[in-house]
Amino acid sequence: ISHSFPYVIALNREFIEVHNLYDTSVCIQTVSIPSAVTVHSSNSQQVWAATSSRLYQLCQLSVAQQVSALVLSKKVTEALDLLQRDSSLSELQRAEEQLRVHTEAGFVFFQDLDFQRAMRHFKQAQLAPVEVINLYPQYSSQSLETRQRRSLSAAECDLHSVMSAVTTDNDRDLCTEQALSALVLFLEDAWHRVPRMWPTQAAAVNTTLVRLYVDLVKKQPLLELLKDKTRHLLNARQCHQLLMERRLFIAAGWLLHRENEDGQALTLFERVSTGEAIEVGQVPGLPDAPPAGVEDAISVLAISSDIDLVLAHSRWLLQDFPRNAIRIFVPCERDQRLDPTAVLAHLRNYSVELTEAFLEHTCLLYTSPSPRDS
Repeated sequence: ISHSFPYVIALNREFIEVHNLYDTSVCIQTVSIPSAVTVHSSNSQQVWAATSSRLYQLCQLSVAQQVSALVLSKKVTEALDLLQRDSSLSELQRAEEQLRVHTEAGFVFFQDLDFQRAMRHFKQAQLAPVEVINLYPQYSSQSLETRQRRSLSAAECDLHSVMSAVTTDNDRDLCTEQALSALVLFLEDAWHRVPRMWPTQAAAVNTTLVRLYVDLVKKQPLLELLKDKTRHLLNARQCHQLLMERRLFIAAGWLLHRENEDGQALTLFERVSTGEAIEVGQVPGLPDAPPAGVEDAISVLAISSDIDLVLAHSRWLLQDFPRNAIRIFVPCERDQRLDPTAVLAHLRNYSVELTEAFLEHTCLLYTSPSPRDS
């Protein structure tokens, strides 16, 4: 037996066996040398084998070839360890090669439909979000940046090409959902690094996440993204059209709000609350809870400083949901206070209790000491 890291070479009657130190139970290669009587390693890269009449020299492949072979066989840890032990590389070269290994590994697992592991390697490869989005043709577009992917020994692929191996519709649907869910997790995680590493890709990431949330019907993260006006989109109009087509009317309303179209947003919320527009997946709420759209309308009106908008679109809320609607006026979350005289005259049309609540709140506002006095 001889050793040439990371391999162990063993004699057999008709051939020489090559085993990997990481897993000695599996023979990774056989070399036909009948009647070999001895093997001997002269250095870390070559081994000599002798028969009664001949001498054979066995040389390792280059480190790069060995690394690529290990990655293609999904032995990523072994590939990285081999790179770590390669004394011919500078630290900068080693770091670049490690990124390349993770990139290639991501493609290997992606081709094998192991999307979660693929995304983990793409993250470790520091692959730009747009490069990963481009693997999903239905989310890629000409508005996304041109690919500048590192050179790969693994063949380039996309979701359509790897899904061609899936034969049944049920399996295809399952694989597609897994692929989309993996992309969501990757982009949600990448978002925290986007401002620092890929600031020009922020809008592309947000827009892709909107479309993914729509396709996977993930309402809560969709609403959280749309309510955050700092997260810009590539094409808000197209996103709004998609939301309307998929009957995600609440999300469509919040998209209108972020585009400063509060009147249209509030009209849409009212249509949802009255049942004129049926939200996808909408189920009856609790007996005492207001219908969908009510709280959304209240939230928008509660921060609006447009007195005409607030008075016009609060009527149906004050009429049908007065206990909830009082939050439009009390407490005040606006940058600018509404004209209390106009609000008071408006509330008197609906309820004495609402009027009194607003009066008490207004009195507190005007009698409380200002920061200058305290």
